[in-house]
Amino acid sequence: FEVLASTSPAGAGNVLAGPTTVVTGIDAAAFTTDWALPTSFFNLLRESATNYVTTKVYDHCRMTIFITKNRTRAYLLLDEDFTGATDERIQQLVKGSNIVMDDDARGRIRTYITSAGKDGDERGAVCISSGLDPVDGKDSFNEWNVDEPGAATVGKEVEGGRVDYRERHTYVHVDEGAHILTIHPPTKGTPGRDINGKPIPCRDGEWKRPLNGDNVRSPEGDNLKMFAEVEGIIELTPDNRVHVRRFLKVKDVDFSTGNIAYEGDINVEGAVNQGFRVDTNGKGSVSVVQDVNAAFVGGVNVMIHGLVGGDAEIVARG
Repeated sequence: FEVLASTSPAGAGNVLAGPTTVVTGIDAAAFTTDWALPTSFFNLLRESATNYVTTKVYDHCRMTIFITKNRTRAYLLLDEDFTGATDERIQQLVKGSNIVMDDDARGRIRTYITSAGKDGDERGAVCISSGLDPVDGKDSFNEWNVDEPGAATVGKEVEGGRVDYRERHTYVHVDEGAHILTIHPPTKGTPGRDINGKPIPCRDGEWKRPLNGDNVRSPEGDNLKMFAEVEGIIELTPDNRVHVRRFLKVKDVDFSTGNIAYEGDINVEGAVNQGFRVDTNGKGSVSVVQDVNAAFVGGVNVMIHGLVGGDAEIVARG
């Protein structure tokens, strides 16, 4: 503690002496030993006048516990004189915070004190309690054994480094019996634990699997694999089902579809726009074939409902 002398009570008025430290390192809740004013302090007091002496009790070792936002780590920070950081005082602080200390926390604290206990040193904090972060489970996911439907390329690089944006390969053709995809199930999460020993909840993974549609089967006892029952084109519908269609139906053939090469039957409900090509070995029908290098090449039966311009190509192989 320290003392200060002034001309008015409570340290007000003119300071006559101090503040001067009297005793340090008490390390107790009470101090009952007789003590005297230091000689250097006493000699500054006025004679034949009232001197007001104020005492100030202070603790050089300030201990602070910091807790992370998710409450999985607690850190002890000691300021100023480390000699006041006794095991008893640290235990009282930790107990009052309801923190479960790590088994080796005491050793880390002693190392922290002895290695960084010099006055004026820059010090960080020492971890005294480590909980467990929760780990969320993973949702189910699909492993495609063929090209993923809908994952069209932006185009095909051609001679000269140019990109032909009409070659997008929008549709995926599969043979009968082809293994389409494998579904990997979701995983469970692992709960965490905070510094007070309380559990921290986690999230379990969820099923986000597609369902079997037309002409798609799964082996008996294994509904995590899908196979094609017929040769055709894979189609994903909004109800989250996977189908294999014998008959390909599109609205228009343009940059959204790219050129189409299909070994089955195809129906273009709209137009084959200029510069695009449809090639099929099966039956084909189209509403309109635009001019300027548009082409519809079919198999045994080709039905054209309209032709615009004179430069379009219509071919029936059969």
